Amino acid sequence: MAVGRRSKSFKQRAKGRKKVGACIESLPKEVIITVLALVASKSLTDLINAKLSCKYLLQISDDDFIFEKASMDKFSIFPWWNMTKQVSRFLKRCEESGNPEWLYILGLYEYFSMSKTSHGLNYLKRAADKGHVESSYVYSIILICSGGELKQHGLKLLASLKRFRTREFRMKIRENFRRMWTRNMITINIEAEDLSSRGCDCLKNWNGGRWEGEDAAVPCCDSCFCHREVMFFSEVIWSHYLFKQ
Repeated sequence: MAVGRRSKSFKQRAKGRKKVGACIESLPKEVIITVLALVASKSLTDLINAKLSCKYLLQISDDDFIFEKASMDKFSIFPWWNMTKQVSRFLKRCEESGNPEWLYILGLYEYFSMSKTSHGLNYLKRAADKGHVESSYVYSIILICSGGELKQHGLKLLASLKRFRTREFRMKIRENFRRMWTRNMITINIEAEDLSSRGCDCLKNWNGGRWEGEDAAVPCCDSCFCHREVMFFSEVIWSHYLFKQ
């Protein structure tokens, strides 16, 4: 009798799983992909568990949109030589799908570590165009240091980031540079007129000049905000510059 009960219980569980699968398949595919993308953006572990729970979910989880939204928090990006083939394939797919977090990391690595400035800038621009805040920050500062029309575009982009909690993404950027060596330094050109023409006292209120301590809540005009951020960023990359004398 016990064996019969166990057999019946197993059949009931199998039947229940089929019903769940049937219910999921009845939903629009776009809805399921959107849900899986949201899961991937929060936890890759939960995404894997979802894929293993149902053949149908495993099948549609290969959609580009899910790779575009996947979180990079669980990956040890640097050093590169520690990557397994499985991780490498996953990240390649994220790149092809336009994952902004991964494009940002590639941009930092190509521009500052490998001195492949055109490739690095392209990665950062692609991520910035998708609204990735850290990419927009780094990309805007590079444009400012490029001078000319690019500088003006960079100033506008950087000033637009004042609405974000700058302390949070500054900390993320600093952590990224702590995990890599900088071989390419950007040239910081602060013209004398940039400071002498200011009629404000913003630069006198830096709270001791601690980058992490400043936030968007601190009153500061756009011009001084951009000047301050460029100077702080230059200090960050200089602290990890490989060829310091």
